[in-house]
Amino acid sequence: MSGPRLRLPAILVAAALATLIAVPAASAADPSPSPSHAADPSVAPPAGWTYLALGDSNVYGPPDACGYCRTYPHLLTDRIEAELGIPVTLIDGSQYNKLTSAKLLAEIRRDSWGEPREAPHDAALSPRQAIAAADLITITVAANEVAWYLDPDPCGGVFDAACIEKTVTPYSQNMDAVLAEIAQIRAGKPTAVRVTTFYNDLLTGPGYDPTWFFPAPVVAQALPEGKAYVEALNNAIGDAATANGAAVVDIYHAANGPDGTQAIPPGFFVPTYGDLNQSAQDLYAAEILKVGFEPLTRAVIAP
Repeated sequence: MSGPRLRLPAILVAAALATLIAVPAASAADPSPSPSHAADPSVAPPAGWTYLALGDSNVYGPPDACGYCRTYPHLLTDRIEAELGIPVTLIDGSQYNKLTSAKLLAEIRRDSWGEPREAPHDAALSPRQAIAAADLITITVAANEVAWYLDPDPCGGVFDAACIEKTVTPYSQNMDAVLAEIAQIRAGKPTAVRVTTFYNDLLTGPGYDPTWFFPAPVVAQALPEGKAYVEALNNAIGDAATANGAAVVDIYHAANGPDGTQAIPPGFFVPTYGDLNQSAQDLYAAEILKVGFEPLTRAVIAP
């Protein structure tokens, strides 16, 4: 995944941090809302936000991975600035590697992105520095922990309750700890933390064939096993978010329909790589915008 990206040199990030320290969290007056969003006039949006995007290769990829698409952190930044009138400094902390919840937790705890070749787009700040600076944080980390993505598959191709216990339980514990670390670092400062759910990409439909990526015996378990697995994973995300004051962005039902049985929309993935394509990046941005940005502002940008 790629497209034009905002890469922040260290000097620019330092300047952004200095601005955050010098400028009050909220302006004295709420700007008049545009027709594209509804704002609560009692909540004055801040003069500017710093936005930290954390995620795996579904958020970050090389330039040719999705036809030079524009990833959702950049789309989200554009929409906030254009429709809410709030300047945004983006710290793109997404990583094109085998990022997992456990790896992200370790990075935050040791305050290091790891090897230089694995560093995210914007590595001028350490993980804890980036979190401390961020008013808005999005997290997309799950793909590298779903059983049918793993090689070797720890569940032996059987995605049952035992598989959920083996793979979803540690993910749940790690995500809870990641969000707890973020809450501790932010130390009560107004912060909008948004965690995206996962989708069931085993369902076959018009324009999408999961056997592009997975063996037929795996695809055959799309229903009910795959559905139950993905819903257990998403329940774990929801529980961790609720426990730590974060909000969930429901990508699952946006992609798989209200009952979770619809196939992934056509064009969602890049057939060559399996990473998210532009239509998927658009969907992620739109769903985050629907959730809004409390406690920073109650304004919600319409789709």
